[in-house]
Amino acid sequence: MSHLKLKNMKKMILILAISATAGMVSCEREHTCECKSTALDGSQTSTKTVINATKKRAVEKCDEGDANPTFGANTDCEIISI
Repeated sequence: MSHLKLKNMKKMILILAISATAGMVSCEREHTCECKSTALDGSQTSTKTVINATKKRAVEKCDEGDANPTFGANTDCEIISI
C-alpha cells in the first residue's frame, strides 16, 4: 500500500511542477518598448511605450513600430525591459 501512495505522490508532484512551469511561461508583464527615430536632417526623437503582454507578444508588438516609420525618418524599436 505504501508503494502505491509513493507512486501517486510522485505523479502529483510532477503534475504540479508542469502546471507551475506552464503558468510562468505565459504570464503577462509590463514591458517597455523604446522607439528611436532619426529624421533626414539628423534630428533624433525617442518614445517609450509600456506594453502589458507576454514576452513574445510584447516583442512582436514593439517591432510593429519598425514597420510604421514616420515620413522621412528611420525608426528602430526595441524592448528595453523584460
